[in-house]
Amino acid sequence: MSSNDSNEPPWDDTFEPQQLAWQLFCTVTRIQPGIVQKRGAKVRPLEEAAMRLVKQHIPDLPVPSVHAWEFRYQDGVAFWGELEMDFMPGRTLKSVWAELDETTKDRVCQDIWDLVAKIRASVPRPADLAPGLYRTLDGSPSHDP
Repeated sequence: MSSNDSNEPPWDDTFEPQQLAWQLFCTVTRIQPGIVQKRGAKVRPLEEAAMRLVKQHIPDLPVPSVHAWEFRYQDGVAFWGELEMDFMPGRTLKSVWAELDETTKDRVCQDIWDLVAKIRASVPRPADLAPGLYRTLDGSPSHDP
């Protein structure tokens, strides 16, 4: 496991891990009071790199710090990964969406678009990338609409 920070939070041997989410081929588990572990076949090096890039260019944006990571490769392609990062307290949008009124839903959507715009405006765009086009940190095309 690689480490990102020599100031890792203290370890509590009495803490009972809590699974927070399960996605197809990926789990998110709170392994310490302030640390979550995301692991599985859908965890890729680009996820850690993207969080680091956003944190570097927009330090006030609430992005978890990654403390440790490990990736397994086959034929040069990552097929499994594990990230240990800060626990971000709160409730997921998915868990509260049905409770929100339309005005609040509209505001949340606008807030998300504002964050996307802030990221696009703050993270330097590669000089060779045409306007209106996007790609991942490794230079491959983005398949996320």
